[in-house]
Amino acid sequence: MRTTIDAAGRLVIPKEIRQQAGLFPGATVDVRVTDDRVEIVLVVPEAKLVDEGDLLVLHVDDPSLQMPWDIVDRVREELARHQMGS
Repeated sequence: MRTTIDAAGRLVIPKEIRQQAGLFPGATVDVRVTDDRVEIVLVVPEAKLVDEGDLLVLHVDDPSLQMPWDIVDRVREELARHQMGS
């Protein structure tokens, strides 16, 4: 799929490719050059649920990063399973 870079140096990534790569508005990405390629890699915070006494707490390694919706959905599912098991 071809696209162009505008005069300000911006590149529009086609919607189909953004969806396949899990890129979303506000996402943090790493951009680097490897050999003759430009790589764009989604930065996803590490997240896990931890029992802390009577609470189930979400720990995120970098709270400044936006959480992708698939992770939010996974956490909601884990919380629902945890609540059913209580």
